[in-house]
Amino acid sequence: MTSLTSRAKCSEVETVGSNIREIWENRGVKTDSYLSVHMGKADELTSMLVVKLNEVKGDTAANEDDLMRDMDNRALFYCIKAKTYVRSEDIRDSAFVLKDILDRYGLDIVHRSLNDQTTLTRAMISDFRSDEVKGHVDNIPEVSALVDNLEETNNMVSSRMLEVIDIKESNVNEKPASVLSKELKDIINKVIMPYLSAMAGANPELYESFNNDITAVIKDMNNKVRDRFNRK
Repeated sequence: MTSLTSRAKCSEVETVGSNIREIWENRGVKTDSYLSVHMGKADELTSMLVVKLNEVKGDTAANEDDLMRDMDNRALFYCIKAKTYVRSEDIRDSAFVLKDILDRYGLDIVHRSLNDQTTLTRAMISDFRSDEVKGHVDNIPEVSALVDNLEETNNMVSSRMLEVIDIKESNVNEKPASVLSKELKDIINKVIMPYLSAMAGANPELYESFNNDITAVIKDMNNKVRDRFNRK
């Protein structure tokens, strides 16, 4: 009997669960009521794990976008600060006007929560777009491009956050991915595979092909996990 390795990551367990679900849907032994019940449990856990992993991916993507936004914020702050030291009095005057806007928000904006930073950055961009300071922005060509960059990354973070909210609202399950992964792995290793192994020996005509297909999926993942650990 083949078992899924304990070293498989949550995403790898989900992949095995999804592949088993596909095999079951296409050529499973649907007449076996006992197996149907436990395949149904495995299918439910797989679906829950998919949602939870998507939630984690959304959080990670939002944080990655936030790092880029932090760079854009700093680029704008430091560019304008540098322009307050140039020889041209005209540019210096414009830089000081724009620096007053930045000082109202402060560079520590990059340390605020995702929500707060998104709101404050949107307000700051609005200030830079206002008619009162447009001439000063135009007077320093780099500033307009930096504001555009900041607006783009701020919108990216905002969109990611909305995606995460949608995923979390649709996910009524409170179990973390690690718990769901263990529960799915336990059903596969302790219930489904021992049962299929026994039934393939007792009734090979009905069960052997199905057992072989699922065994192949698990062996393939075990090999991938082994290779991943060997590369470390």
